[in-house]
Amino acid sequence: MVKKKLVDVLISLVVLAGSQAKRNSVSSVVAPALCALSPSSENCFLAYPPNTSGAAGELLIFDAINLQAVNILQAHKSPLSCIAFNYDGTMVATSSDKGTVIRVFSVPTGQKLYQFRRGTYPARIYSITFNLANTLLSVSSDTDTVHVFKLLSDQEKQERMERVERRNSADKKYSLVDTIRTPIASAAGAVSSYFLPDAITEMWEPTRDFAFAKLPTGHTKGLQNICAISGAASSHLMVVTAEGYFYQYSIDLEAGGECNLLKQYSLVEEEDGSAAISP
Repeated sequence: MVKKKLVDVLISLVVLAGSQAKRNSVSSVVAPALCALSPSSENCFLAYPPNTSGAAGELLIFDAINLQAVNILQAHKSPLSCIAFNYDGTMVATSSDKGTVIRVFSVPTGQKLYQFRRGTYPARIYSITFNLANTLLSVSSDTDTVHVFKLLSDQEKQERMERVERRNSADKKYSLVDTIRTPIASAAGAVSSYFLPDAITEMWEPTRDFAFAKLPTGHTKGLQNICAISGAASSHLMVVTAEGYFYQYSIDLEAGGECNLLKQYSLVEEEDGSAAISP
């Protein structure tokens, strides 16, 4: 019964996307249809942009079991480009067509849990994937770098906030001293660091990646790819490209940093029927 409902919902979404495309085809270029389905049977949700509203960056959370919308949240200020659920359907990650910031929200409440900085320059996000333990998030794009972000626990978040507060307290002291010495030059910095709440300061500074992997130089830049993270004790980052190449990297769960390429091989068979393999 549940499977039949899901099929009916997906068909409805396809019809909706098709009708929307027909309405907009005369005046503008229509972006590809975008949606994500939670793999959990208990927390079974669909997430997609509510195109009928015309609002950019909005994300609609749809309960695929009870067949009703449960939330609409403002994920980004520009149109969405990628949506991905975690395996138990309690979190959803999004990116916009700018591709500079990745955000993670609680499902179905829509509370923003994490905000990550992929880079400064725009990029097309191809893939976002949670690991099974909900501790890491991998992101691939049309660049030659695959990013791995760390999903902090509540205790780690608290420790990070305490570090931010200590840093802000130190900045306030230095800013007040600078204001006394050079009032005009330092007034703006002193006011912003002294009066703005720590939460706003934190919001202005999205977390950078915990680890990253560089695709080999032979990889065609801009080619579509997908990524995933396997394992728990010894996590591995895996990337598959549209050219048919598979790359596996090791992630240092303690220090992070650049991931080591363990092996790579082609998924496309050669003329003799074998696959090209390299250590």
